[in-house]
Amino acid sequence: CMPYGPSKSSNMKMKSSIIYHLERTNQLSAFGHEDLLGNFQWNCAIAKNLVKLYDQFIEMLILIIHLGSGMPARGTELATYTICNTRTSSRVAYFLGKRVYFLCLYNKTNNFFGTSRPIARFLDETASRIFLIDYFIIRPFIALLAKSLNQNENNIYMQKVFIYNGKRLDSEGI
Repeated sequence: CMPYGPSKSSNMKMKSSIIYHLERTNQLSAFGHEDLLGNFQWNCAIAKNLVKLYDQFIEMLILIIHLGSGMPARGTELATYTICNTRTSSRVAYFLGKRVYFLCLYNKTNNFFGTSRPIARFLDETASRIFLIDYFIIRPFIALLAKSLNQNENNIYMQKVFIYNGKRLDSEGI
């Protein structure tokens, strides 16, 4: 595994909240050790297992979003879901009150009408809470682990909604 970086960094904005919590409660050593340069080395077996568990969580998240956000979306629509703006596309995840919604421009009627129409898919409050916990707490931690395993190319975990084994899921995978 690649080193995480200085374990006692003063810049907490660069750390996930899970890493920060593990450091404050002296539990980080259960996941690896500091090398002679003060860089944290992940235990690779633990990191791989946590990323695998996250993959299973994503499978459940897909099911929750697919069944819990109104009319089920096509896999080709779900595959386009992004959580941040990129050079080629805008994000589709938004927050309104206590709910998350996805505003996607993909639509099978695009071929019929010649233009895309926005489709809003709202999660209920419970599913929204699960998505937000993933987005703000779990996903940054998994992104760090995946990076240490060389599985977070172009910071994919913080760009696409549906990631499996370090890669964006396409419509077949969804």
